[in-house]
Amino acid sequence: MCPYSKATTAPPCLVGNFIATHKHLPELPSECEVLEQGLDVAEMNKLLLQKVEELTLYMVDLQKQITELKKN
Repeated sequence: MCPYSKATTAPPCLVGNFIATHKHLPELPSECEVLEQGLDVAEMNKLLLQKVEELTLYMVDLQKQITELKKN
């Protein structure tokens, strides 16, 4: 089973709060961590693909909300 098939997205306000506090996206290493520990390219590709899917799901949800608002 694809690990991303049931991806969930955090509410944007929570993501925004996390970024404001930690200065990087949730589940991704910070710049300092990458500089100190290096980078596993395969792992980073997996994480970035997960973020792309999360953004896509969020965009689809926003489009549904826009469509619903236009009906009213």
